[in-house]
Amino acid sequence: MDAGILATAAGTYAATNLDDFLVLTALFALDRATGARNTARIWAGQIIGIGLLTAAAFVAAKALNDVPTSWIRYLSLIPIVISLKSLRRRDRQPRRERPRTEAGTTLTVVGITVTNGGDNMALYIPLFHGVDEAAGVVTAACFLAMTLLWCTTACLLTRAAPGPGTARRMPAGVAPVAYIAIGATALIRFSLT
Repeated sequence: MDAGILATAAGTYAATNLDDFLVLTALFALDRATGARNTARIWAGQIIGIGLLTAAAFVAAKALNDVPTSWIRYLSLIPIVISLKSLRRRDRQPRRERPRTEAGTTLTVVGITVTNGGDNMALYIPLFHGVDEAAGVVTAACFLAMTLLWCTTACLLTRAAPGPGTARRMPAGVAPVAYIAIGATALIRFSLT
C-alpha cells in the first residue's frame, strides 16, 4: 500500500470536510441538548452520505477516463472560485444565525451530508480520475476511516462539553482558505503529471 495515496486521501478528506465536521458536531450537540438519543442515526447518516459522495465521485471519474487528465484538473478551479466568492461575500454581509436543523432521522443526516459535501465532488473526481482501481479502493477505505474518526471526535466533543451551547463555530474564513489550498494543490499535482 502506497503511503502517498493514504496521505493524499486523508489530507483531501480533512481539508474538504472541515465544514462537515462542524455540522456533524452541531448535530450531535442538538441531539444531546434535546435528549433525542439519535446518535446511531447520525453516525449511519454520515457514513451513508459520505459513501454516496465517494461512490458518485468514483463513478464520475471512471466515466471521464477518456477525457485527458489535463482537462480534468480544471475541476480543481471550482472550489477555488467558490471559496474566493465566499470570502468576498462574507466581508459584505452581516453575520446571520444559521437555522436550527433537526437531526431526527438517518435520511435527514444523509441529506445534510450530501448537500453539505456536494462541493467536494470538484476535488474528489480529479482525485479518483488520477488513480487506478486499487488506489481508488484504498482512497475510499481511507474516506470511511476518516468518517469514523470525524463521527467519534464530534460525538466525544459534545459529550465532554459542559452544556449544550458549548459547540463553537470555526472562524468563517478557515473553510474557504482550506478549499483554495486543496484546489491549488490539485492543480499543481495535475500539472506535474
